Amino acid sequence: MTRTLASLFGPLQPMALAEDLAAPLLALPIPESAADPATADIALSAAPEAGIAARASAAVPTVPDRFTVARGLAVVPVRGILTPNMAQYERWFGWATYHGLAETMAHLAASEDAAAIVLEMDSPGGLVTGIEAAAEAIAAAAAVKPVHALVSPLAASAAYWLASQASEIVMTPGAVAGSIGVALTAAAHVQPGANGAQIFEMSSRHARAKRPDASTEAGRSEHRVSSP
Repeated sequence: MTRTLASLFGPLQPMALAEDLAAPLLALPIPESAADPATADIALSAAPEAGIAARASAAVPTVPDRFTVARGLAVVPVRGILTPNMAQYERWFGWATYHGLAETMAHLAASEDAAAIVLEMDSPGGLVTGIEAAAEAIAAAAAVKPVHALVSPLAASAAYWLASQASEIVMTPGAVAGSIGVALTAAAHVQPGANGAQIFEMSSRHARAKRPDASTEAGRSEHRVSSP
């Protein structure tokens, strides 16, 4: 039975992810060689010779370039489901990691070769763990030189959090950005018995339109604004 990437994300991991938009990525099969821990350990070895030998023998792809610079403009791809430091996802799918983004932004902020930075966004979000360091690195770079978040075509949830730290956000036609704040459904027993629970729905105070109440005119107005 083929395992998919969804099986690697446990239910207890805090996520900032637009699940409907992430579904095609989560359904991707885990590459066979990526499922071999021994191969991964060798490929990520601190000894360069071991890493080179492992890649040559096991055909493990190398980490793709985290950025390119041309005519003073640095382009940083921010793609896929974002994780703190999942090197396998970065190698196999070209997905960004928070540690990689933090290192890249610190480097480009200090680089004289890059007069401006473009974050090329195509991500439904990812894990919460580790995101603050990447967000802070983007904000720090934006304080030094222009940082443009280009949504092409998706920056949702955690990816939107990152994009919001740039100097500006630009969207290509048909692009999607947003899905901020936390939504939580909880229950409390107010009466005895299996059906004596009352459901409470809560959302972040800064995300007023996270779950609009369609029973009110204000809620219906939010739905009309968010619809095409």
